[in-house]
Amino acid sequence: MVPLQEVNGIEPSSGLQSILVELKVPRNQEMAAMQLVQERTIASFQMDTNYDPIPMNPSPEMAVQFAEDEEIMIVRGQIEASRIPELEAQPNVIKVYRDTPIAPFISTLPEKSSSTLVLPTAAAATCPIGTCDCASGTAKGTIADVATYLGVDRIWATGHRGEGIVVGVVDGGITAEGRPVLAGETSRRIPRVIGGWPTADWGTRASAWSEHGNMCATDVLGMAPQARIYDIRISGGSTSATISAALAGFQWAINQHRVDGTPHILSNSWGIFQEAWDSVYARDPNHPFTRKVVEAINQGILVLFAAGNCGGTCPDGRCGSDSGPGRSIWGANGHPMVMTVGAVNRNEQFVGYSSQGPAALDPQKPDFCSITHFRGYFGSDSGTSAATPIAAGVVALLKQAKPAMTQDQAKHALHSTAKDIGAAGWDQHSGAGIIQAKAAFDYSPARFNAVWVKSNQDRVAVWGWARQHFDGRAKELHAQGYKLVDLNAFMLPEGDRFNAIWVKNNEDRVAVWGWARQHFDGRAKELQAQGYRLDRLNAFVLPGQGERFNAIWVRNNEDRTAVWGWAREHFDGRAKDLHAQGYKLIDLNAFVLPEGERFNAIWVKNNEDRTALWGWAREHFDGRAKELHAQGYRLMTLNAFVLPNRQGERFNAIWRKSSEDRPAIWGWAREHFDGRAAQMQAQGYRLADLNAFVLS
Repeated sequence: MVPLQEVNGIEPSSGLQSILVELKVPRNQEMAAMQLVQERTIASFQMDTNYDPIPMNPSPEMAVQFAEDEEIMIVRGQIEASRIPELEAQPNVIKVYRDTPIAPFISTLPEKSSSTLVLPTAAAATCPIGTCDCASGTAKGTIADVATYLGVDRIWATGHRGEGIVVGVVDGGITAEGRPVLAGETSRRIPRVIGGWPTADWGTRASAWSEHGNMCATDVLGMAPQARIYDIRISGGSTSATISAALAGFQWAINQHRVDGTPHILSNSWGIFQEAWDSVYARDPNHPFTRKVVEAINQGILVLFAAGNCGGTCPDGRCGSDSGPGRSIWGANGHPMVMTVGAVNRNEQFVGYSSQGPAALDPQKPDFCSITHFRGYFGSDSGTSAATPIAAGVVALLKQAKPAMTQDQAKHALHSTAKDIGAAGWDQHSGAGIIQAKAAFDYSPARFNAVWVKSNQDRVAVWGWARQHFDGRAKELHAQGYKLVDLNAFMLPEGDRFNAIWVKNNEDRVAVWGWARQHFDGRAKELQAQGYRLDRLNAFVLPGQGERFNAIWVRNNEDRTAVWGWAREHFDGRAKDLHAQGYKLIDLNAFVLPEGERFNAIWVKNNEDRTALWGWAREHFDGRAKELHAQGYRLMTLNAFVLPNRQGERFNAIWRKSSEDRPAIWGWAREHFDGRAAQMQAQGYRLADLNAFVLS
């Protein structure tokens, strides 16, 4: 194993080195484990017995190395730098890490501060977007102006002001109302602080980082005034401004979330300014703190990090030579799962010190920009430090409106509605652009696909209906003689949503929706025996519960065959076999399980001129659709599914050669779809196929 001091670029010395030790210990025996550490590690390792051991999930590479009766712990201590290789060679030691110094991402100083924080340097490089703002000490409006610019005031008008949401401010401490603030601290007090870590003295100090924590809490409350705050102090008092404090603070938040679901959000306006501060933390996604951040997100906490203040135009002096694209977003601040926040001012000028991607851990960083350089707690709240709690306050409003909102969903809503200020789409400077709070609040990830036919049939359709409303509507329409001819569902953060089309006729039809696989298989077999044939078939996935099937059967004598839940490699072969036998697809769709996409399809034996495709990306699908339309084919069915890990939507479709007047759309947002549907209805068109998918 390469010695820690060489990996981190630390010059070997005879002095004591502050370290974190990741080790294997007997499961559920913390006290015995600590004794084991002291007995089995080398004598020169001085364990910090005041630092509670931190339980860790193994990295994927580690997982196969552990017995069921073992777990991983992080302990803190000191050792002579020259003895680190000897410590790492111990059988229970997995790895030794530096206890890295960390610092806040603020760019201006409060009055009368003696802090070592420094101003941005004079312009050092050309502004990558328009004219950059490097004047961090000059406010461009007030925090109220920020709320107006972002549309937060219009969210407040809907009754959402952050009630019920708790934001953890992971920072240098807060002087909270109602707490025994220490002598020598500021006389200013922050309201709505309800708890924190360290548990003995949260809310009692803020001077270690020059009231930076007070600024961040103020900025959160400026956007979400009825939210509540946790003071998670990682600097000041007995808490050292090192990565071990952040690790312990996140562990406290995770433990608290397991108890009562709070904090909902963690706002982080700090990090490292140079790779040389700790090259392992900067670049290794399996560093213990970065793994702890991922654990918090997987626990259900929404996590935001400031991008940093090392942008190339006017970087903070602490950045040294590490500034500009690819040299300014380090460690967890740029992890793919976090929301990484850059900075602009209220006048939509890019801030010249806002760190630029690619990040060390993700090329697609930052995610978006928020607002800085405004009068808030200080005369000018500045840095990506101020931009991040502004964004966290916006996320609090989104979370209040949609309590089930996940990290990916929050990020996607802000990303999809951001205002571009750089190159079209995402760019390495401003990400997706400037967050637009009201647009994100109104955003629905659902995208609708539909086919209409000009017809005098008595048809009724609904889309995006919650289960409890849909069940009643279906019952009413059935009683009035309507029969389902199309039915499907999709998942939003707040639950499943159904789309359906009914037609008034005398056909003998049977339908089910939301059925689990084990029940659906039996019902399908029964109905087949009774002479029913599948006419529509699809599925959606309930989080943690598996797939749920929707289906419509019609009683007829057609030669039909169907499959459901088939993996792509099996489906392709089956489709080829059936086509050779004279079967034509009449229904086709897919859903996505963790192990990949699964296809459902119905074929009928006939001589119609039909063509079909499945799993096509949008850019290829659009061209193919245009070609087939020119050749006289009309869409009969159309739907899409979304692949994970930013791979985008994939389309499935069936065309038939026909002279019917059948316009179609795909991938339309709800607000545009509703208007289009009303226009088509007025022109005499009736929905023939309708479904939706959810972007992620």
